[in-house]
Amino acid sequence: GERNLQYKISESLKYPGLFFTKLSPMESFREYFSILLTLGHQDAFISQMTNRWRENLIDLVLDNKAVRSFVHACPGLEPIVILGKIFWEAKNGKDPKNKIPWKHIVVDSPASGHFLMLFRSTLALKNVFDSGIIRGQAEKLDNYIHDTSMTHVYLSSLLEELPLQETLETVELLKQLNIKVSKIWL
Repeated sequence: GERNLQYKISESLKYPGLFFTKLSPMESFREYFSILLTLGHQDAFISQMTNRWRENLIDLVLDNKAVRSFVHACPGLEPIVILGKIFWEAKNGKDPKNKIPWKHIVVDSPASGHFLMLFRSTLALKNVFDSGIIRGQAEKLDNYIHDTSMTHVYLSSLLEELPLQETLETVELLKQLNIKVSKIWL
């Protein structure tokens, strides 16, 4: 059967209208390549006709051991792919039932060090690529995360010495990246 390129987006049984998913770098990469290779709009006739060919090509590329190793080994690539998926959902994602655009996207991010890699990854790619599609994508993502009307950073911490210290350090590191913390919850 055809692979569903969208992540399995599930609706909360307890809170109808609240949807959730778990993001994976390789699945995000797979979806990104599929979108890049789509000829026209994804629902267009030509896109539907070339779907199997596109999926086979993506499988050949991404299931290749060397490519998988590169994706996992390339510093900053996994975080930028996840950030790209979040950006895509913010701009194009829709409620799977009603096809209404998302009103908000909330990301429960990993621990501080990995969380900071999301924001640093755009800078890393902009430093590596002077021009081209990757540079353009990195600039779009960087502009998005710095747009305070679109992106809000909320930190949470336990009311204990080590977690509080890590939270304060994270605030300082985000300031160095020109990212404002909206709130801190204890």
